Amino acid sequence: MVWLTWVPAFAGMTTLRLLTFAGMTAPDASSRRLSNARAGSDPVQALAHAAIMDHPARVKASADGAPTGAVYGAIHMHSDFSHDGKDSLETLRTTCLQRGISFVGMTDHAEDLNANVFDTYRCRCAELSGPGFMLIPGLEYRFEGLKGLHLLALGLREWIEPRTPAEFFEQARDRSRMTMLAHPVLARYRIPDVVLDNVDAIEVWNGNYNTRYLPDPKSIRIVQELNRRRPEVVATVGLDQHDSRNDRELRVVLPSPSSDPLGELRAGRFENVGRTMRLDSRALLSPARLGTLSAVRGVYDVVERAQDRALHMINRFRSDPAIAKASSGAGSRGLDGGRE
Repeated sequence: MVWLTWVPAFAGMTTLRLLTFAGMTAPDASSRRLSNARAGSDPVQALAHAAIMDHPARVKASADGAPTGAVYGAIHMHSDFSHDGKDSLETLRTTCLQRGISFVGMTDHAEDLNANVFDTYRCRCAELSGPGFMLIPGLEYRFEGLKGLHLLALGLREWIEPRTPAEFFEQARDRSRMTMLAHPVLARYRIPDVVLDNVDAIEVWNGNYNTRYLPDPKSIRIVQELNRRRPEVVATVGLDQHDSRNDRELRVVLPSPSSDPLGELRAGRFENVGRTMRLDSRALLSPARLGTLSAVRGVYDVVERAQDRALHMINRFRSDPAIAKASSGAGSRGLDGGRE
């Protein structure tokens, strides 16, 4: 069963090789990680030659390929204010500073807070912010009858209690800095018109549901189609982090420091940077490159599903003594009688 521990690494390396072969990322990008920022290496420099876009990068590059004065941020992050969050706000601040992250868009689960707790939460974020680091309060909302549809209110200044997506946008419009549709895959890409008509950003690469290796081509298509009538909508990455020990290495990168990083994101003045590739703020890919990404994503998903099924079988085997005993007996008979 030890071989199962190699499956994720094999899938990741296979993905990188396929992307390199397809010309969607540089060979040297596979050997570097964003976490190298802790050792003084610029995370974008490791991906400086990645060329998935069909136009020049919007982040100004210096002679060595790294953005000049770039500022790294992380969005869609949970603390222990959420029932499934492992880290205190203080721990997140320390960890993010160690990783070279200058601003964080928090998105704790709204159902785990109330108006009073939110006030405490918002004040703690302000107390932990200062020169060179911003912890920006925000909440993640879900809605009865709309399975998998999660909306993020980033930079939320006041407590809101929307019951429907329409109420969410009505209440968040003047009380938050930015709204976002999180992980469309979880909603099976069935996005209500009220969301498409009002949202500021769509998460096209969720570190939890899409993995750290590849963005979601179907979500990218949603953005591209929506941009035809709403060109202001941006495409973002999101960590969806609940435990800081697992850094999925997805960042939003501003070209220079800003006192309003969410305003910069809304204006599209940023890049998305991941472990294998970088995307601009509109996820502009040619049909050919988007098709290649879809094919590679399909291969990766097949491998991942095979791993999940194998792990499920192993867990079932371990938790059910009857299955384990029957399997053990079958194995002994097989050794005695040989193959037929």
